[in-house]
Amino acid sequence: MTSKSSVRPGRPVSIGSLIAIVFMMLFGVAFTVLVGNVLRENEAPIVMSVMFYLFMSGWLALALFMLVYHVKNLRHPGSMPLFEVELEADLEGGTGEISPARKLRDLERLKKDGLISQEEYSRKRAEILAEKW
Repeated sequence: MTSKSSVRPGRPVSIGSLIAIVFMMLFGVAFTVLVGNVLRENEAPIVMSVMFYLFMSGWLALALFMLVYHVKNLRHPGSMPLFEVELEADLEGGTGEISPARKLRDLERLKKDGLISQEEYSRKRAEILAEKW
């Protein structure tokens, strides 16, 4: 059984991001205008101009996407996860306890990796098996 967990930036992170994004957009526009004028005045090769404008279009599009994301995150904090992670459920019936099978697997891994001795393994295994299932 798997469950999903999502990660969202908090309000302070979105506010800080908005400030940085506005700076990125202003820088992008100013840089495009200034360098664009230099390219035209110096009759730069067309390939150089096209590559520059493609790069700056991507820069501004990315900044706009991030701006929209963080504005929506501030308005609806529960609606837009940054990413989701699928978690394997090792819990029995939602009680919050790890299943005995999982404990035994973890114990076996500790023994296999040499982190516990055979004696420690045997003692802990007996404890786990003695627990109420």
